[in-house]
Amino acid sequence: MLFERQRLLLALLDTLGEPLKSTDFQKLLFLYTREWEQEPSYDF
Repeated sequence: MLFERQRLLLALLDTLGEPLKSTDFQKLLFLYTREWEQEPSYDF
């Protein structure tokens, strides 16, 4: 599970193609957990 999550995060950063501020990245992670994960890995 952890490896899959790390791979997803790296793919997300690679797709964006530019450096992000940490708050912008956290916002994207929040949206990902709300929209695409069937079982939430984080609780906000």
